[in-house]
Amino acid sequence: MREVTGQTFWGTLLAFCAVIAIASVVLTVLYGQTRILFAMSRDGHVPTVFAKVNPRTGTPRANTLIVSLFCGVLAAAIPLGQLADATSIGTLFAVALVNVAVVVLRRTRPDMPRTFRVPLPPVRG
Repeated sequence: MREVTGQTFWGTLLAFCAVIAIASVVLTVLYGQTRILFAMSRDGHVPTVFAKVNPRTGTPRANTLIVSLFCGVLAAAIPLGQLADATSIGTLFAVALVNVAVVVLRRTRPDMPRTFRVPLPPVRG
């Protein structure tokens, strides 16, 4: 920004806003991951340590610490570019898997109650 505008203010402001944006995304992802592991643990898909909640606060403290430490170690050990690529690939895989699961469930379980309807679905079951 300094090279384009000739001023340091805009570059500093942009860098500050980028740090705030990255921090909010990281907190959102960590929050979501702990909740996903919590639900999976209650269903018996992952160890029960992820479902234990703190009796005083009612939050999954051990779950949050484990996920935070794991993400911190990854962030310290793997270059940012590779982490970004892995995140993008993981997100793409998750979305594709959900889409395939919807089509498969439509075919194999047509009697299953649907919580919402989509007009003109491309695949009729």
